Amino acid sequence: MKKIVILFIFGFMVVVSCDRLKNADNVIIPANHSFSIEFIDENGSRVEHFSHTSAGEYEIENSVGLFGDDFIPPEIVEMITSQIPITPEQLKRDQIYLHAEKEVDGEIFHVTLNFRFQNQDEWRTGTQDVMQYSEEFWIERFRNSWERFRSEDPSGSTGLYPVPVSNFSPLPSQNVSVNYLQSGFDGISKPYFFHSLGGAVELEKVHDQFLQGLFNIELLGLPNEVYQMDEFPEELDTVKYSVAGHFTVLYGDYEDLAELRANLDGITFFFF
Repeated sequence: MKKIVILFIFGFMVVVSCDRLKNADNVIIPANHSFSIEFIDENGSRVEHFSHTSAGEYEIENSVGLFGDDFIPPEIVEMITSQIPITPEQLKRDQIYLHAEKEVDGEIFHVTLNFRFQNQDEWRTGTQDVMQYSEEFWIERFRNSWERFRSEDPSGSTGLYPVPVSNFSPLPSQNVSVNYLQSGFDGISKPYFFHSLGGAVELEKVHDQFLQGLFNIELLGLPNEVYQMDEFPEELDTVKYSVAGHFTVLYGDYEDLAELRANLDGITFFFF
């Protein structure tokens, strides 16, 4: 009887082991990243389409699709940790970066879509909600930002308009914050500050070397030309887009971003 039990246990272990090996062998690690991002306006018309290979009529020269938790520039990490009691490890944030760029007449056109997750012990498959705030909420924050900007001494200005703060810590039920930045491409005719109105990100495949997933989010665009105005307009020229896409991203860190021609140092700091 003991022999039968031992043989049964041994056989079960062999089956489990083979199954694990089979699953491991079946994991095909992508050689490259890929992504596609589509913008649909309130009328249901497509106004933008970006991917790792193209941006409208432009052919992309360089792109990255990355995931990880170490995208803050080392000098900024050193600056923060030298001033407040926090460790470099505590500054890390789980993120996904989709970025494409091209040089046009000496200028670097680029688009960057970033998802910032709650810190997790490990990446998991499944759907996570994007932080959801109303249009009125973002407009009021935009107004407060404009008022602070107008009250500052213009002589001390850097010449750059401040980005309205949107880096809230995600709520337990809303695990993902979104940042979208674009420079140079013409599908959206004027510069906007974009903020999420809601949506979701789904991770379909999770591996320590790559992630595959898709997303469907709502973005509100607030025109940054307001910072040139002496009075805050009663009605803002806002835009709303449904943004959908999919991605395959590879594991990486800040060194991968540093290789890009578009300077993302400020972006990574803002995303913190």
